[in-house]
Amino acid sequence: MTAFNPRPKGKKGKTSLISKTRQEELRKYNSVKASKKEDMIVGKFYVCYFSGKRLDENTDYPWHHIFGRKGKLLYDYKNIFPCIHDYHMEYHEMPIEKLMKLDWYKQFIDRLSRINHAAYNLELKRMNRGGIIDDSQFFKMWK
Repeated sequence: MTAFNPRPKGKKGKTSLISKTRQEELRKYNSVKASKKEDMIVGKFYVCYFSGKRLDENTDYPWHHIFGRKGKLLYDYKNIFPCIHDYHMEYHEMPIEKLMKLDWYKQFIDRLSRINHAAYNLELKRMNRGGIIDDSQFFKMWK
């Protein structure tokens, strides 16, 4: 009697749980991250996206994706920024009313209003949905 072999003849190893398309996207992502990190270091603005604190060039930091990670946004140069883990987690996990009380968040909003109108407007939408600002304030602040 022969043993049951669930793998077809000639097939070796496991199949990847990540599609070939996603593998290619991740390869591009790692390349763009390395390029952006180098550009930020050379330009002397290798700082945390949220706090504005200088980042150590020899440390690996998480990267925040302003407009999400779907498709090309995963590796879009303008969409990704390094950040300090604790600030990143606070940003994603805290309700907006608590975030608004944190000093780093106030400074973050002020910085965004000057340098990235699309990201700033996203934060305004978040405040509007959270009831922090009403529609009239929202439209007055929109850039």
